Amino acid sequence: TGIYVGGWMSYTATETGSKWGEQYTACLVDDINLSSDLDNDEKIEQVENIEKWGKALENPILRILITSTEILPIGLIVSLLTGLILRRK
Repeated sequence: TGIYVGGWMSYTATETGSKWGEQYTACLVDDINLSSDLDNDEKIEQVENIEKWGKALENPILRILITSTEILPIGLIVSLLTGLILRRK
């Protein structure tokens, strides 16, 4: 988990990585605006929510916590399965 989080934090500190959040947010907003399944009020609400999260992710502590939650469940499952396999041997 630490290596994954450290890698992402290092990447977002680079010139390319620092623009990743802005580009991803812009892509999501474009997808919402092009959607025909939503009316204007729903589009506005979703765009505001995405922009709010984009601003929140500028906080490095919050970004670390969210990045940790991406990989932590997989790490726990792999660790538990490995422990069970090795315990039987």
